Amino acid sequence: METQTMPHKRTPPVHRPALRLSLHLPTWSTVTAAAAVLAALLIGLTACSGPQDQDNTAGATSSRTGGPGPQCPSVHPAALALVIGVHQNQPAPDIPSELACLLTSAVENQAAVAVVIVDGSPTITRLGRFTLDTDNDGRRNDDMKRALGSIRKAVQAAAADSNGSDLFAGIKIASDYVRATTRSTVDGYIAVIDAGLPDTGVIDMTRPGMLATDPAEFAKSIDAELRGLHLKGLNVTLVGIGYTSSPQLPLTSAQSDAMSTFWQSVLRTGGATVESTSSPRTGKPPTTPFTTRPVVLTKPPQPPRVRPCTTTTLIYDDASPVGFKPKSNAFRETDAAEIVIRDIARWLLGGSGRSVLITGTTARVDTDTNQVRRAQERARTVATKLVDHGVRPAQITTHGAGSHFPGYIQDHTPEGKLDPLAAVKNRSVRLTLRESRPDCATPQGSR
Repeated sequence: METQTMPHKRTPPVHRPALRLSLHLPTWSTVTAAAAVLAALLIGLTACSGPQDQDNTAGATSSRTGGPGPQCPSVHPAALALVIGVHQNQPAPDIPSELACLLTSAVENQAAVAVVIVDGSPTITRLGRFTLDTDNDGRRNDDMKRALGSIRKAVQAAAADSNGSDLFAGIKIASDYVRATTRSTVDGYIAVIDAGLPDTGVIDMTRPGMLATDPAEFAKSIDAELRGLHLKGLNVTLVGIGYTSSPQLPLTSAQSDAMSTFWQSVLRTGGATVESTSSPRTGKPPTTPFTTRPVVLTKPPQPPRVRPCTTTTLIYDDASPVGFKPKSNAFRETDAAEIVIRDIARWLLGGSGRSVLITGTTARVDTDTNQVRRAQERARTVATKLVDHGVRPAQITTHGAGSHFPGYIQDHTPEGKLDPLAAVKNRSVRLTLRESRPDCATPQGSR
């Protein structure tokens, strides 16, 4: 076993028992049987099965689209890099059941296997290639168990030795390893076991607004860095994206799905073939003295408070509970938006002189005409929800301002490239609440 370490890093040694060397060309039945060995005798994982076997298979691999996962016959890894998150904000590292087929196929195919440890400065441990005895089924199963045991031991031994989590850098190391050990990238596989919330590097999810960015726009903003990953033709499987442990607060279902969509979109833009499994990862986080900054989640605001004879403007950008899905007039999180809109409706229904102006704004993307149309449509979406809560249409005025409004933030670099985080702030709905009474003088303006 050879261990390669990045500068100033210490990688704990991982020992692999010597295995008998013999050439064996895998068949699909032996691969599936090997997955069953992995399930029953080593990790307790789910064996791979076809759709007809799913009634007898607890936790078969599945994608976020709800269909059956990849079957063993379709997997031919010549190299496999396991990218393992070891930071505080997710369950301790282990091999999830979704990777049963991939791991057993890798051993069957004598694939080059490595483990990439993701902390603030990721490292790689090369486990090499495993071989199986072909003369005796019993010895063959023993060889398979030892090989899978070595891989699992390396994963479980993965530990941080620096603060932070740089997942982008970890994927870069994995890509370099896989490409260096395969003749064809279509046989190169990367499996990422991580929550997808790095706090440093090219993709830092702790930056305000990152959870709400448009994945396509963000990928375009880092196009040079994505090209440097050299992912074209590689196969990437994401496991556990969006599933956290303390001290990271749990993501909502919508946020977890958004994280999966984000990473899939970005890596596909980089040229990879990507799938993301839906099964959650649970458990205690690793015990480590090294810290990782948690992602701050937006909390629902307090109900509005407006003094009589004044106006108050509430701003909800795309990172807020009233944020919208990219290129859509649908709320990012329907339940969160409902709480905010319900409170505003209650205020509007609390007095006869109460009204609201809903102004939609956008980033400076597309034509002015399309910006205004999108802004108006989003303002009307909020208005419709208020009416659903009993607010009279006469109390509501909507306006689409596009990207031309007071408070607009420059969302392009001097070179003309869109800043996706500034775009999140510019995409908003602004609710100007007013309470007038017969004894009010001229409204005193916004506060």
